[in-house]
Amino acid sequence: MKGKSFNKLAIVMAMSTAFVFSNANVSLADENLDSNIATKEDTTKSNYQEVKENYDKAEENYQKANASLKDAEKSYEIQKENQENLKNEYMQEKNNLDSSKKDLENEINQNILDQEGKVKKASEDLNNGEKNLDQAKKDLSKDKDNITSKQEAKKLADEKLKEEKEKNPNIEEIVKEDEKNLNEAKASKDKSQKAFDEKSKELDGKSNDLKDLEKKKKI
Repeated sequence: MKGKSFNKLAIVMAMSTAFVFSNANVSLADENLDSNIATKEDTTKSNYQEVKENYDKAEENYQKANASLKDAEKSYEIQKENQENLKNEYMQEKNNLDSSKKDLENEINQNILDQEGKVKKASEDLNNGEKNLDQAKKDLSKDKDNITSKQEAKKLADEKLKEEKEKNPNIEEIVKEDEKNLNEAKASKDKSQKAFDEKSKELDGKSNDLKDLEKKKKI
């Protein structure tokens, strides 16, 4: 833009110079033909004044063009700086977004791992609870069998009591011993029943916890 203004000025000055020389030549020719020196001087002064005015006008236009060029260059630099600032802000926001996205992905993955660990632990606890429950059932069944056996033994003893009472004076002590064994068997059975109930309750709780964890994992 600045180069074009200089070119315009050069053209104007060249034209003005040519005009001066042309008029000067014309004036010399006229001088040879016309002997009126005063008229020639007036014509020359008039031509010089016109050239000067054209030059001043061209200089003024050049100064305006130069000022416009500087304003344009200043505006361009400001726009360039603003563009660079916007670019830096964009890159900063993009980096922040990428970092936040990565942190969120890490947090989600960690939560998934934590939930999977809880589900695994709950499953192991449930399996152990089921094993303990099975053992409690076996113990309860065994105690029931012992009670039945003791009851049958007592019944048999009662039947034989009458027959053996007269023959064996110690029969009552045997009966008492059988009753004692029966009571112990009942106590063992009650203890096993209590353990069975506790294990069942504990297993139900763990089963519910596992279901809750499975629901959270799906979410």
